Amino acid sequence: MRYIITLTNVGRKESETLGFRASDLGLLKEKGFNTPLSFVVNDEAFDDFMAENGLRAKIEKIYHENEDSSKAFQEVMSAFIKASFPKELYSELCEAYESLGIEQGSSAHNLISGGDLPYITLIRSPSYILHTEDEEGILQNVKGQDQYLAALKLVWASAYSPASRHYRAKAAISDRFRMGVIVQKMKGTDASAVTYSRTDFNEYMIRVKSYIGFLDYGEPVLGKDVHDVDVNSLMIRSTQINLQEYAIRRDVDSDELVKHPLVADGERQKMNDKLISEAARLTKKAKSFIAKDLKLYLNIRQEAVSVNQVNRMTYETKTEVEEKDIITVETKEGDAREVKHEHTTTLRQTEDADAKLTMPAILSCDEARERVVNELGHKLFSLNGFAMESAASTLVESESISQIPVEEEGAERLPGDEESLEDEADEPEVEVICESAKEEDVEEEPRVEIVPAEGSPEAVEQEVEEEETLLEQVMKIKDITERMESHALNNHDEAYEQEARKLKELLSKVRSR
Repeated sequence: MRYIITLTNVGRKESETLGFRASDLGLLKEKGFNTPLSFVVNDEAFDDFMAENGLRAKIEKIYHENEDSSKAFQEVMSAFIKASFPKELYSELCEAYESLGIEQGSSAHNLISGGDLPYITLIRSPSYILHTEDEEGILQNVKGQDQYLAALKLVWASAYSPASRHYRAKAAISDRFRMGVIVQKMKGTDASAVTYSRTDFNEYMIRVKSYIGFLDYGEPVLGKDVHDVDVNSLMIRSTQINLQEYAIRRDVDSDELVKHPLVADGERQKMNDKLISEAARLTKKAKSFIAKDLKLYLNIRQEAVSVNQVNRMTYETKTEVEEKDIITVETKEGDAREVKHEHTTTLRQTEDADAKLTMPAILSCDEARERVVNELGHKLFSLNGFAMESAASTLVESESISQIPVEEEGAERLPGDEESLEDEADEPEVEVICESAKEEDVEEEPRVEIVPAEGSPEAVEQEVEEEETLLEQVMKIKDITERMESHALNNHDEAYEQEARKLKELLSKVRSR
């Protein structure tokens, strides 16, 4: 498809086109994190929609002619709502949404025609870093094709709200930005949590805020429990249980999200200690992959934790006040002393080093090995006087880095050290054999398939993975049927037969699931 990308196919390098939220969530999906069934509407869809309706010029004119930014934004939203989708974009958006409603065990007819319409969440993902707590342009509990398309327009329009325009102007970000939109299938939930990879005052502490009900996008739930977890041991260091008066839940009659009173349930701990530690572990692991401090939005269902959204943490420029007291003593005639007191105040603008929002370099295995060899060789040369070329060549030949004793500069050598070094040099070389080379000699043990218990976290995670695979297969089926229709109209019999065989294979795979 031209405008739709499944979350599995979102790569890390696509942050400039699909936005950081989409690329970061796609990276966590690639690394094995549990995520909702999702697809991304790419930046090309946003550009074509804007160009089709001439919206960039309209937006510029509206804000130029209106001093009141709130009224101007109302006109901007009205312009987005009245705008129409290009034909091809409209078709792909509808197909992708219907695909989210396909459930396991669906018939071939339902796979082609679409299943029950799902509830979804739409999350904007611009090509620049948003503020840590930014929740504009997020709409959840959307159901139905018309509501979904209208919600997508509002998510796009949110990028031109007064707050968003002010943020971009402050950060010197051009209005010619790119933007993707994450579309997620909503699942039932027992509890939700937001986690921070560090607290304001301690980089070695992960903060977990937990509460009952759906995620509170745009309407904060009061009374979240707050837990601080040690980043190294993942032990809970402090817990604050707060009274949660209501939870966001779906009303049975209206299907809308409502504030549901909790009464006694709101006084208890919202998540058990095991889940709190698991939420902290996932946050620590996610930070190790993204290499930035971050905020995660988590959904807890039947003891299984899934990551719904990733926000990178940003840091405000701070003002430090430096004060100095200077006392001067002067001696005059008659041993008289005069004391002068001066007080000076200096203001300095400081910014956290992590505020530089740059993507870390991705090295190949050969580049990483060469960098380690060079760094280690340099240390050996400067500290021990060993030949750097000799050390580096030895490391490259063995293709493994062993622990080499390094003496600190200026340290005294103890008696007997010379003999120990000579003995090590005389030791025979150990041949390193790759395990893969010996696979033929090892008899393969019979594999025992372990089926997770129904309702367990493993079963829920397996269900999500199967749905993700099914979504990709459905998208392929629809692409094949479109090509078959084209070949039939153009009387390309051979090409039609090839596509028909592909379709038959895919349908047999789906039926066998």
